[in-house]
Amino acid sequence: MARYYLHCTDGVDFVLDRVGHEIDAESELMWFAYRAADRLMSQLPEYDGWADWIVVVQNEAGCQVETMPFPAELETGLAEAQDLRIMQPCPSTQPSYSLLPRSTLLH
Repeated sequence: MARYYLHCTDGVDFVLDRVGHEIDAESELMWFAYRAADRLMSQLPEYDGWADWIVVVQNEAGCQVETMPFPAELETGLAEAQDLRIMQPCPSTQPSYSLLPRSTLLH
C-alpha cells in the first residue's frame, strides 16, 4: 500500500497534507482527491473562490502524480463528479518534480 499526500492550493494559498493517506490502488487517487477538496470546501462555506483551487497528489518520494480541480459546487455528489470527469483513473506517467522542497514534505 502506497502513501499519497493530497495538498490543496490556488497558487497563492497552500494547504499541506502532512499525514497523507495509504491508498491501495492508483484508481482510487481521484476519489481521495475529491474528498480532500470536499472537506476543505465544507470547512469554509462562505468562501467562493474554489474555481481557482486544485488538489495536488504527491507520492511518498514527493513527486507529483496527479492534479485535480476542485468541484464546481460544494454539494456535488460522487456520481456527478464522475460525469464532470473530475474522477478518472490516473494515467501512467513519469514522476514530476515536487512542488515543495523534500525537507518540507518530511516534517
